[in-house]
Amino acid sequence: MNCKIKSVCYRLFVISQYFFFKIIGLSPWSIDASEIITGNQRIEIYNVIYCFSYIGVCYNIIFILVTSSLNIYCFNYIILMKILDQIFGIFQTTFGFFSSICIIFIVLIITARHKLIMNFINNHLRNFDKNLNTCADYEIKYDCTNDVIFASNFIFTSTIAIVRQFFSKSKLIVFINLPNFLTTWPLIHYTIFINIIKLRFKSINSMLLKLGTTESKISRSRELILDDLDSIKRAYAELCKGCDEIVTFYEVPTLIVILIFSTKTIRSLYYMVIQLISAPKIDSLTYVTGLSFLYPIYIYLH
Repeated sequence: MNCKIKSVCYRLFVISQYFFFKIIGLSPWSIDASEIITGNQRIEIYNVIYCFSYIGVCYNIIFILVTSSLNIYCFNYIILMKILDQIFGIFQTTFGFFSSICIIFIVLIITARHKLIMNFINNHLRNFDKNLNTCADYEIKYDCTNDVIFASNFIFTSTIAIVRQFFSKSKLIVFINLPNFLTTWPLIHYTIFINIIKLRFKSINSMLLKLGTTESKISRSRELILDDLDSIKRAYAELCKGCDEIVTFYEVPTLIVILIFSTKTIRSLYYMVIQLISAPKIDSLTYVTGLSFLYPIYIYLH
């Protein structure tokens, strides 16, 4: 009974990840989720087919238009009502505006170039698994790294957004929290694909270490060893091509996210130093700023 509960919970968690990335504009493609729901498969090993989705593309276009309109409206409202210095400060408001523009630009890039990801999953990754499935020693040891990264990032960003909303006196803080919440997710999305690739490189290394030893299932067959080496060579070539496509796809979004994080980290550090030096009493918001200052370090470690 416990195994069934864990299985159902995990499958729902996998589907939740997919829909979450789709809601924030990072997954314009569609997948056949029926077998994931009915089968006990992990997202890393389940070789689902990514399909082009007109609905996903249209949703991303609407997401871009709505977010852009909301961003411009909030920024103009703050300027016209002359509450810039009183609530957010010049830097925070300007940074929030340009961060939102950067997020919109990232979603636009992903929408325009998402066929690279589809090609990686549908061709390179499937060809890799197809080549190595013929090998007797092919085995992948899966872990929960992607699940932990997704869950921890979701909990942290949500907590920071709620705490900032709690300490703020204006509902317009949502305008500032939106880029703070969305900025990390392109990097998380990229990390998930990198971990999928890393697991397969580990499987290749494990196979090479076993070949010709007593641990191998074909240790006494020279012809089978040569066949496996040939399959590994083809699989390795496919994976390298896939790596090139993933890097090409995420190079601009990753650069944008790093620039946003760097600016945010410098600003947070400056704010903390000023508060610690000049303020007679440490404000509660300083502790929240400290947490947000440490989080980019956690992200880059992954």
